[in-house]
Amino acid sequence: MTALVAMDKLLFWLGLGAAQKGAGSKEVNASRHWVVSLVVGILIAVSIGVGAFLLVSQPTMMSALT
Repeated sequence: MTALVAMDKLLFWLGLGAAQKGAGSKEVNASRHWVVSLVVGILIAVSIGVGAFLLVSQPTMMSALT
């Protein structure tokens, strides 16, 4: 089942890339530094992970939200 989900995601992203290329979208701005993009992506991933961990480890917070 996991392989099917992974294949679906791959086909989605390949289709999205093909649609953008067909539409003649511009390339990503070269002035953007790749390190900044990497650091921001890592920070977002860590914050999502911490939030998920806190929701799982503290079920009383979840019941207070609902």
